[in-house]
Amino acid sequence: MGCEALERRLEDLASVELTLIFGEPQSFNGHGVLLPCIAGEQDFQALRARVLGIHRNAGHRPHITLAHPRNPRASGNSSNNLAGMAHGTVVSFQKISIII
Repeated sequence: MGCEALERRLEDLASVELTLIFGEPQSFNGHGVLLPCIAGEQDFQALRARVLGIHRNAGHRPHITLAHPRNPRASGNSSNNLAGMAHGTVVSFQKISIII
């Protein structure tokens, strides 16, 4: 995708207001840990479709990855520690940045 096409699609998005709320930590693929989005996904999907220029959900759900299973296992990434981790994290976005 050309950067110029992306910039044209985003011209009228001078400011963005997207707020996502993330839930309790979940383990995945052995020792990965993520916070799933529990509120704001519909707005995320609408913005994603606009940025990418596609209007279908390809199954990419918003989340925060705290530990990726491709990385070495850390002692704190055990399911015993997940219960003590913070949840209900609120993240608000007001700007889109193009990273090339």
